[in-house]
Amino acid sequence: MSDSLGTTRNRLARILPDGSLDPSWDPNANSSVLALAVSGSTVYAGGYFTLIGGTPRNYLAAIGTNGVLDPNWNPGADSWVFALAVSGSTVYVGGWFSTINSTARRNYLAAIGTDGTLQSWDPNANGTVNALAVSGTTVYAGGGFTTIGGTARNRLAAIGTDGTLQSWNPDANNTVASLAVGGSAVYAGGWFTTIGGTARNYLAAIGTDGTLQSWDPNASYSVNTLAVSGTTVYAGGQFSTIGGTVRNKLAAIGTDGTLQSWNPDAYGSVWVVAVSGSTVYAGGAFTTIGGLGRSCVAAIDAVTGIAQ
Repeated sequence: MSDSLGTTRNRLARILPDGSLDPSWDPNANSSVLALAVSGSTVYAGGYFTLIGGTPRNYLAAIGTNGVLDPNWNPGADSWVFALAVSGSTVYVGGWFSTINSTARRNYLAAIGTDGTLQSWDPNANGTVNALAVSGTTVYAGGGFTTIGGTARNRLAAIGTDGTLQSWNPDANNTVASLAVGGSAVYAGGWFTTIGGTARNYLAAIGTDGTLQSWDPNASYSVNTLAVSGTTVYAGGQFSTIGGTVRNKLAAIGTDGTLQSWNPDAYGSVWVVAVSGSTVYAGGAFTTIGGLGRSCVAAIDAVTGIAQ
């Protein structure tokens, strides 16, 4: 990628609140970055890369907000990382790997201390983990798996931070791509069309007690990313309508299920959204937001939906 002045940043960049590129932060990954999580002064990254700034880092790395690669945090996954979540002194990792730091029995899910130590937490999923969200002592996972530790859990599961599989079992009929926790609800997006046999097209809300909520936005196609801010759930993906109303690739839905007037109108898929204050940040394969040129990255007013 490069900024408007043509400054190169290979797959990782820091953009300041005024929209300018941070000239000092340049980790330089040698392949795609698919997941980021920030804790204090550390940015954790996961993806397809094997080098950061020319230093070996297989699919996982920790980079200071000062741009310096952490020399001690080097878990060394054996394949792709799709999801990261940090809670306290633990980094939870999901993806397509089967070993961490040459230790087997870390199929698709692992927990690594912020000091780089592989933890005993070992849920053992039987398929890809695409999304993670942590709430209290529970780690929610979504993906393409159908069992956790040999117990049936179709594409959604809840695992205690002590490694215990919880009874929470929503049962999605297809891949889950994103998760976000808001209050007593876990919001899920992906490719599914039913949860527990009940119709839920690409979006659903499940209580932390496992009960499917009445919240039913009814997206027309896949949802890749979710973010919750207060009483609003922001969704991005490849959909063109929500509940039959036009919303191209971005939408805001109240936690009461009401579609909001917020309508940025992205021209191209949205793969990630994040909210900070009164701004929604979006990334993806789009070229315009509301008709304004925005190549792959945009900042959008959280109230008006207008690109900044």
